[in-house]
Amino acid sequence: MHSISVAAPANEAVLYRIDASDTVVEVGGGWDAFAELNGGIGEVVGRPLWHFIAGDDVRAVWQLLLRHVRADAEPLVFLYRCDAPGLRRLMQMELRSDSDDSVQFRSHEVRAHAAPTVGGRWDTGSRRETVTVCGWCGRVRTDGWVSPDDAIDLLGLTLPQARSPRLTHGICETCARDLNNLAHE
Repeated sequence: MHSISVAAPANEAVLYRIDASDTVVEVGGGWDAFAELNGGIGEVVGRPLWHFIAGDDVRAVWQLLLRHVRADAEPLVFLYRCDAPGLRRLMQMELRSDSDDSVQFRSHEVRAHAAPTVGGRWDTGSRRETVTVCGWCGRVRTDGWVSPDDAIDLLGLTLPQARSPRLTHGICETCARDLNNLAHE
């Protein structure tokens, strides 16, 4: 188990840019430190943005946001959850389009606090069940969309267990509506 520093990414914005074909062409700012704190994601430059976004519904929302920011030329700013094992984090994202249809993503930490981990960690392929987590607010789909803490209880993850559920990302109805409204303002 390794510790997570809450302060490291908070002081420097995480930056990346995609070109008109949605390929990552640049990373900067606090990117390296942020990626390392979150287990690293390998080389991203030269790869399609869509390789890093799980779930058809989440991809559809990102495509809508990118179309909007490219067409409107006004920046979009919104809050989203970006949790890590042992850490709950609220982030702010700004999307800004340039005249060549490239888009810069600027993300910074608004607040973070330590959170207990369940079963040591949530991994991505150890149980047959798949749990859907909203890619924006972090709520978990059970019979409805609930907080991560409630989901842990509802899914029986408070008991010691060797394996965690497989996670996938989606978008809850509330976030889908809010982001859709933002893209149509």
